This record gives sequence, structure tokens and C-alpha cells, in this order.
Amino acid sequence: MKIDTYIPQVETSIDDFVIDTQIKGADQDEFIRITKLAYDKIREFLEQSDIPSDFFLRLVAKSGGCSGMIYKLGMDNNFTDTDRKFSFGSIDFVFDNKSLFYFMGITIDYIEDETSSGFTFVNPLNQHTCGCGH
Repeated sequence: MKIDTYIPQVETSIDDFVIDTQIKGADQDEFIRITKLAYDKIREFLEQSDIPSDFFLRLVAKSGGCSGMIYKLGMDNNFTDTDRKFSFGSIDFVFDNKSLFYFMGITIDYIEDETSSGFTFVNPLNQHTCGCGH
């Protein structure tokens, strides 16, 4: 299967990379942002891991019920017809069409402190709502 790759217009600053998802009607507030630190940590992981070259970084969003959305990063090599691939630098980012919608407006960051470290997903567009009324 031929994989179509969209090489986005990526605005880079000292702080982040901005990916235009090319979703019709989306404005700049709905672009996906990846901080420089998060990008560097992903690149560092890929360089230090023995991951085959046909793998890419898959980003998935799923409903967490009352907890809101759950965002995940993982390595994958199964590209489907419903996937969108964005490449910049040395990293290929893949979203399924549904997840891409839920990543709109997200900033992916990496946090390190005395007790923990890891990726965070900040979505200012996501209003916390609960279907059970709480």
C-alpha cells in the first residue's frame, strides 16, 4: 500500500512545532503543537531504541468517560486507509481520522520534575463534561 505523506507547513519557534492538520474549516487555534522538549524526547527515544525503520509514532485519542479524553503515543507499523501521516524532522506522526479530530488544539509537552516525567496533552478546547451529570 502506498502511504501518502503530508509534509505540513511547520512553524518552528524556540518553544514548539505547529502542525496544520489541513482539516477544512480549522483555524490556527486548532493546529497541533508539539513543544521542542517533547519533540526532542521523542527523537531521543527513537534514536536510542532498536525500532525497525518501517515503524512510526501513532497518536490515539479515546474517550475516558467521566475523565475526559485519553491520549496515547505508541509505535506502530500498520498504516490504514483511514490514517493521516505528518512528517517533519526525522519523525513520522500518524493519526487515524477520528483521533486527528480530537488532537486539534492540543499541545503535546514533556514534563520532568523531582518525582516523575512524561508526556502531557494540554487541550484548551476540551471542556470537561460528564454524561452522568456530575
